[in-house]
Amino acid sequence: MARRCFFQRSRTEPAVGERSWKKPLLQTVRIVAVGVAWLWTSVVLGTGATEFSRYEWVESFTLPTGADVFDVLNDGRIVLLVDDQVHVETSSGSRSFTVLGVLPDAGGMAFPAFVRVSPDGTKIAVGDNAGLVGVFAFPALTGTWFTASHFDGEWFDNQKLALSGGTGFTVTLLDTTSADPQNPMNPTLVTATGFAGGITFDSAGNLYTGNGFSGPSDPTQTGEAKYFPVAAWMAVLSGSPALNFVTQGTLVVDILSAAPLGFDSEGNLFVGGGDFFGGSNETDFAAVVKASVVTGASGGGDPADIADVTEVRRFDPDTVDTANFYSLAYNSTRGELYMQSFGISTMHVFRAVDVAPATSPVGLGLVMVLMTVSGVAVLRHRRSCKP
Repeated sequence: MARRCFFQRSRTEPAVGERSWKKPLLQTVRIVAVGVAWLWTSVVLGTGATEFSRYEWVESFTLPTGADVFDVLNDGRIVLLVDDQVHVETSSGSRSFTVLGVLPDAGGMAFPAFVRVSPDGTKIAVGDNAGLVGVFAFPALTGTWFTASHFDGEWFDNQKLALSGGTGFTVTLLDTTSADPQNPMNPTLVTATGFAGGITFDSAGNLYTGNGFSGPSDPTQTGEAKYFPVAAWMAVLSGSPALNFVTQGTLVVDILSAAPLGFDSEGNLFVGGGDFFGGSNETDFAAVVKASVVTGASGGGDPADIADVTEVRRFDPDTVDTANFYSLAYNSTRGELYMQSFGISTMHVFRAVDVAPATSPVGLGLVMVLMTVSGVAVLRHRRSCKP
């Protein structure tokens, strides 16, 4: 029997023939639609669309003049210090501030070291940068000053406050219920050479702290952030010797001056500060280390490769100043990462932003491949012959 091809069909051919070539074409269109939907899901909403990969600058706003240090309250409002004055955001996301009050007996406190909100939001801890750490009820601002060396601080729970600082760099754990504020319970957890950097805990209670500045004979480098498992540092509270930063810490990343350190809700580690010395000249950006890389390094794998943008992202929202020294904090209520350069009253806001897959090289390439394959399929359908 003679064979007929669709592209040679005569005008008098039955309508069923026309339906026979339209059907595979419609099926191909459906395949394309399903494929594009799959690409959208996998590229934008799938495993590749992490908070780490989607952080983008969204806005900037002005802080009160002289704002030094800041943190985030449980309701999403920013709290900050201007000398010994406590300022709070009028409402979450308002970007405007009001003076809550003055810290009692602060003595002016021109250069506060930190302010940290307790996990339950009922207290703030403040370092005066001169050997005193204040713990105050919020918003009443009644409280006590404790004698404690410090550079940075982070709450472990609603009672104990970890401090990095001291002579030669130590990590201690201040009991904020100590009966004698001048001689509080403040055992040493970690000893180290160099100078203190940032300090933080992950969601499991593991401790991370960094060398903020290494001296000529220091065996670790400026910016080395190391991991100490919760079981190890808690054993110190039960009588074990203090942990050694050099020999017992696990290197996670070496970047900037490891100050401050903190985690977002996804487990990505953010790092601020800067290293002006030692030949690295790491300034004018802040960094975010991918959660999976932090987990891998903490478990004994390779530390983060700071040259690999899939492991460590760098952000510099201020394109005018070329020597920024960023401090950071994460707002879990609003899903925002805040960056402020030292001495500049501007807050930069980063947020995980969804981007259409065609705007990424990978997404665009996949769509083009899918469309090319679909086009070939249509031509083959149209040119196929039927008995």
